[in-house]
Amino acid sequence: MVRQFILLHVSVGKVESEENNKESVICMFRIICLLIGYVFGMFQTSYIIGKINGIDIREHGSKNAGFTNTNRVLGMKMGAIVFVLDIMKAVAAFYAATFVYNRFFVIDFFSFFGMHSYNEPIPYFMYAGGTIFTSSHILPGLYAGIGAILGHCFPILLKFKGGKGVACTLGLIFMLDWRIALISFAIGLVAVAITRFISVASLLISLSVPILLFVFGNPAAVHDFPAPGMTVYFYSSMEGVWVTAALCVFIWFLHRENIRRLLSGTENKFSFTRRTV
Repeated sequence: MVRQFILLHVSVGKVESEENNKESVICMFRIICLLIGYVFGMFQTSYIIGKINGIDIREHGSKNAGFTNTNRVLGMKMGAIVFVLDIMKAVAAFYAATFVYNRFFVIDFFSFFGMHSYNEPIPYFMYAGGTIFTSSHILPGLYAGIGAILGHCFPILLKFKGGKGVACTLGLIFMLDWRIALISFAIGLVAVAITRFISVASLLISLSVPILLFVFGNPAAVHDFPAPGMTVYFYSSMEGVWVTAALCVFIWFLHRENIRRLLSGTENKFSFTRRTV
């Protein structure tokens, strides 16, 4: 009886230890994805464009290092360049994290734990994807995109004084799911057309993403493992919904001054007209 109890205790302890190892490894990869994204986000395009034009964009207009302020201060052309490059930061971060995950982490995960049974659901998708990838799993790219937003808003090289991450968020949304991107972008365009407030569009877009991600779901995916006769089955997770909900709260927090100005009627309306520097 004592021997059976010891064997059972050792077996349970081994299972718990393996589960803890899995959680630790995947938690570490979340951090890695955030760091990958942060590196891309630190490329502060509005600041660079401002310096090329002989100014520090953070000292003019709304003093925000983003495309809206660049458009106001330096004109539509410069604002458009910043807008596109800021979107591409999140796209590049999403792609980089997804590539690293699919290319290295999958193989390391299976070899690390020595798993031999591939016909049971695994708590996390092994293959990452999104709009332009074959899989529906978005978490590596999602965390990298959020890292890019954090790098854009709080760039260490500029003493953590950056933009509000709107364009980066748009790039991330496109990479998550093209359906969500189309709907949320349409919401933003309608909001700008009606109110002429970029801030209103930003707030509504960020709010729509977790809602749409929940509505469309993060469907289960089945993919062939890169070995003959092996198939890995995955099931969906609500993690993406909760993460994008947290991102929404973050975006709204960054726009708290805009919200105050909207409520007081002093918010600046969007205009294609360049202001004098």
